[in-house]
Amino acid sequence: MKALDGLPLTYVENPSFEAGMSTSLRVGVSAFSPSVEGTVIGVADQPMLRAATIDRLVAAWRRSEQGIAVPFYGGRPGNPSVYSRRHFAELMNVAGDVGGRQVRDRHGFTRVDIEAAWEGLDIDTAGDLAQVEKHLIQAHASQTPNS
Repeated sequence: MKALDGLPLTYVENPSFEAGMSTSLRVGVSAFSPSVEGTVIGVADQPMLRAATIDRLVAAWRRSEQGIAVPFYGGRPGNPSVYSRRHFAELMNVAGDVGGRQVRDRHGFTRVDIEAAWEGLDIDTAGDLAQVEKHLIQAHASQTPNS
């Protein structure tokens, strides 16, 4: 975690992570100070996600009447999503191996279309890793001048 050294962060651990994503969601949300207005909820295995995309999501969330912004990659919803404080109590009640999808679907959300669908790739399987590697190889080849 050297890349995060010196940043104003609070680390929390989830001893029940085997019980599903909802346990991580609850541990994270419960650690927020009362001054937190909202949160970006994402996954750790989405290596192609750009900071500019998170900035776009937060900007859309700030304009959202529902208090939720969700990225869509290639027409499909993905991660990360942004939630307002008013949804924290509901997020704390999510159960099982799911994130905030139930809350998102109950309240509606602001959709943010992300043109670069590859940003939505996450790595859950060897096939997913192969997709990310393929994209990186193609991106590198398109940036390398011909000799």
